[in-house]
Amino acid sequence: MESIEIKRIIKIAMKTGRLMLQNGGETYRVEDTVKRMSESRGLKEVSVFVIPTGIIFSADLGIETFTGLERVNPE
Repeated sequence: MESIEIKRIIKIAMKTGRLMLQNGGETYRVEDTVKRMSESRGLKEVSVFVIPTGIIFSADLGIETFTGLERVNPE
């Protein structure tokens, strides 16, 4: 899988999670959705931790691990 495709998958999953949180989604549902979206596109060992103001994402990409944090501001 190409690096550009991986970044795109992660970006879309994180944006979906942010939108869910901003619109009142429960944290466990956001975690599940982001994880399922990422794994359905081939990412392995995905971990997602969500609090009402942020999303922490980690995925094993084979030779490296990607970890990201997205701050979620209520709108």
